[in-house]
Amino acid sequence: MLDIAFIREHPELVKDVARRRKTAVDVDALLALDSELRETRRRADDLRGEQNRLSKAIRDAGADKEARE
Repeated sequence: MLDIAFIREHPELVKDVARRRKTAVDVDALLALDSELRETRRRADDLRGEQNRLSKAIRDAGADKEARE
């Protein structure tokens, strides 16, 4: 099994080897899915960071309210 990083770096080599072995592999579709996956993970990380920031803001607001009472 090939590492996805290797496929990203050498797509033409992978296509050529697959052709010589008469193996049906759609490297372009694989790379498109990989790109989509990476973007989705980045977006999820951004949203998780925003959730953490908002949770902290809510927690801090509650602590400020308790301190004033």
